[in-house]
Amino acid sequence: VTSRVTGARQDFPGRKIRVSIQGSRAILTGRVPLYRDRLDAADAALTVPGIKALDNRLIVDPTLLPSETPVSEP
Repeated sequence: VTSRVTGARQDFPGRKIRVSIQGSRAILTGRVPLYRDRLDAADAALTVPGIKALDNRLIVDPTLLPSETPVSEP
């Protein structure tokens, strides 16, 4: 389950997602840089066979986005 959820958006290295399972409920905790990542993780969790409910506790933290480094000219 964890690999399916955390692999949902591999283009954002700032994801810090933990998944725990209680019966047929997946609980997502941690931080993601974008709201879209939060939605994608939830969607991925709900596609796992046996998962019937979701508790999405992910926090959107834009500071996890990679900072853009200005390119200096020679």
